[in-house]
Amino acid sequence: MKQNKLAIKNAISGSLMQLVKILLNFIVRTVFIRTLGEQAVGLNGLFTNILSIMSLSELGFGAAVVTHMYQPLAQNDNKRVFELMKIYKTIYIFVGIAISMVGIVLLPFLPSLTKTYTGLLNVQILFVLYLLNVALTYFLGYKTSILTADQLGYIVSNSYAFMLIGQSIIQVFILVLLKSFYIYLVVAVVATIFQNFFVWHAVNKHYPYVAHIKGFASFKDMKSVTDYVKPLLVYQISGVINTSTDSIVISQWLSISVTGLYSNYMMILNALLALVTALISSVTATIGNIVYSKPHRLFNSFERLFGLSAGIAAFVAICSSALLKPFVSIWLGDAYVFDWNVSAIFAINIYVTILGLPLMVFREATGSFVHRQFIPLISVFLNLGLSILLVERIGIAGVIMGTLFGRLLTYTWNDPSVIFKYHFKQAAAGFIFRQYVEIILMSFLIAALAWLTALNSHYTFLNFTLLIFVVVPFSILVALGRTLRVISASDLRHGRIFK
Repeated sequence: MKQNKLAIKNAISGSLMQLVKILLNFIVRTVFIRTLGEQAVGLNGLFTNILSIMSLSELGFGAAVVTHMYQPLAQNDNKRVFELMKIYKTIYIFVGIAISMVGIVLLPFLPSLTKTYTGLLNVQILFVLYLLNVALTYFLGYKTSILTADQLGYIVSNSYAFMLIGQSIIQVFILVLLKSFYIYLVVAVVATIFQNFFVWHAVNKHYPYVAHIKGFASFKDMKSVTDYVKPLLVYQISGVINTSTDSIVISQWLSISVTGLYSNYMMILNALLALVTALISSVTATIGNIVYSKPHRLFNSFERLFGLSAGIAAFVAICSSALLKPFVSIWLGDAYVFDWNVSAIFAINIYVTILGLPLMVFREATGSFVHRQFIPLISVFLNLGLSILLVERIGIAGVIMGTLFGRLLTYTWNDPSVIFKYHFKQAAAGFIFRQYVEIILMSFLIAALAWLTALNSHYTFLNFTLLIFVVVPFSILVALGRTLRVISASDLRHGRIFK
């Protein structure tokens, strides 16, 4: 089946790209810490998260355009695809301008946002370089949308992987030879330009009718996608706050140095999450196609995708709980390590996040985000409020718990409730109950493993390797046990995700 083949191709390509990214980011981060120090790492995490929040100016239009693109691409409606690409171009150009203007306005306030930074780097120049890189992504990156919607996301993944290899090699040399944060960022800007021009060439080759998009979309054209914009904006705000404000809270309530330690952990966890997200979200366009071509297969597709995701979530969470603290200790030293309970909360958080990925895929592919738009707003207040409340009492662990409970009290029950009601036409209560039971049981297992591995106060490469040989097979057994409940061994072996 073509849908299975494209889904697998996107999944493999996206996963390989993330593996390359994980390896290269690890190498570059290690050199970065050794040459520039933990405060520079803290600035990197802080500025990255500030710019993620500023990117909310996209207002959900981009995702709305991609969602609208599934049907005309499935029906070969080139005229409508062209109109949507013009809308996408208009949105991204204006977003790039908006981000640039907000960034310029923010420049005078940067010294107060980085008040705990005591180094000699000019934080305003650094921020301008980060800002330029993000703005260029919007000015040049709008053509990726058609590849993503047409199940050709592997082209974007492959180009990004090759760009990242070149960028990382040059950045390592810059850090070792010159120890310059500024030139390090200039290299990233140049790499962004080259990667986007490659995607432009690929899009123009596959879709010559969108090669030359002149001018901008009219207000009337823009209104054709506004039915999805408001709910997507709400979900986008919630998503960014759930992932991007933690560094800001830590830098203001704790310190830039703690932000640096946190960002080291998050680099590892975000790499794992990005790898899994690439694997699972690669089928979004396939699900979008099923919605319009074979809707009777929707529920079965969900059951199988959720079972696969639950198995992956268990594997990642178990490995994270047991191996995260020892790994950081060997990688950077004991001075960069948090207590075992922090590792446990990190692992539970990533477990719940991965468990929600198939729900996110179906939410976006079916347009379910138009229902119960107030839920993400509740998540925003719970997350930020709990993080600020708990950081003053239990430190870094409180920030992560705020993010975790913000998700558990909203998305974990709301997303399945909406999807089951409007698309599967059945009650979701049983599914939601089983999901919470699964989370509770896994949380106990994760906490126990984090505590057990912390009993050894000093890890060497040898005993860490032995720990891997124990933890990884156990994680695989748990993951397979969960996945095989819904997907047969034969289907799993042959990559038959959907039937």
